[in-house]
Amino acid sequence: KQPDYILLSWLLIIGLHLAYYELALQQFWRHRWIPGVIGHALALCYGPLLYLYTFSLIHPQKVKAITLLLHFLPYVFYVVLWMGLKAWFPAWNLHIVSGLMAIPNAHTPIFIRSITYLIAISAASYALYNLKILRVYQQGISQTFSYYEKINLNWLRYCALSFFLIFICIFLILTLLPSGTFAPSVKISGVSVVMLLWVFALGYFGFKQTHIFSSIPMAKLMNVSDFKEKTPATTTIRYQKSSLKAETSQQYIQAAQQLMQEKRLYLNEELTLHQLAAQLDVPTYHLSQALNEELQKNFFDFVNEYRVEEVKQKVADPTFQKYTLLAIALESGFRSKASFNRVFKRFTGMTPSEYKKNVRF
Repeated sequence: KQPDYILLSWLLIIGLHLAYYELALQQFWRHRWIPGVIGHALALCYGPLLYLYTFSLIHPQKVKAITLLLHFLPYVFYVVLWMGLKAWFPAWNLHIVSGLMAIPNAHTPIFIRSITYLIAISAASYALYNLKILRVYQQGISQTFSYYEKINLNWLRYCALSFFLIFICIFLILTLLPSGTFAPSVKISGVSVVMLLWVFALGYFGFKQTHIFSSIPMAKLMNVSDFKEKTPATTTIRYQKSSLKAETSQQYIQAAQQLMQEKRLYLNEELTLHQLAAQLDVPTYHLSQALNEELQKNFFDFVNEYRVEEVKQKVADPTFQKYTLLAIALESGFRSKASFNRVFKRFTGMTPSEYKKNVRF
């Protein structure tokens, strides 16, 4: 899958960047400023790769080549800019110090000396935007899926947040701490250790991530921009231009409820809005609208309410007395113990264990 290739590229670039810093410890780049600039600027690739990896995970379409190139233009611009400065002002002693570009000239204009901060600005901007689109996506899961496991991308949200904090801290340490505070080797070694730990976490969770939309027909997918939590106030505004009539909406709900009860579709642990809409032969978007307007529920709550009721019936059934709560949950359409406990308590106000204690056979 494309996300795996993007993740692999990201890990390789991080590896090259760490190797660059290792060579910086040996003062290898002091008089090799062209490869030094190229290696130093690799930090500008982190933000775009974080965004492109996230984008490729939550969108069914492949990221276009032109999109990939556009996001790496700042890297090219940054390298060309430093090379141009060296060519235009050969008197400036442009070299690498502690792995960062330096112009040891007190009379150098402040905007020139601040160019390095573009890396921090880029990283912060991409990380914050990544957190934004992940928040929108998280809200949209409940509109389309009846489960969270392996698709909630919470780990990627933590990754983006830690990327933002770690990258900014590292940048501040390397640029703002006086040169005599710590030896360059201590600074760079600390940076390398932190980045190495972060890389292991990124690789571990990244390669465990399944492709989210692999089981959903691509032609029937909603745009991720439509994935926004719908409250009673926003629902009316959102569907103002919809062609769905109130009478038809009620018919969709009745048909969905009847189908869920008769065929017990909720027992399918991977049930999606698209599958239910296909069974009803109705537009996916209209079914989502009907659930939000008529029942004030998203798809996740609509399905899992049936699952909770199924669990309650089984718990009260003497024939299921020898079953564990987890076994009953899995028989009722839940995918994991954590999800079952969370959903059950939200609908009943009690944990499954507390509920079972109060049941009389």
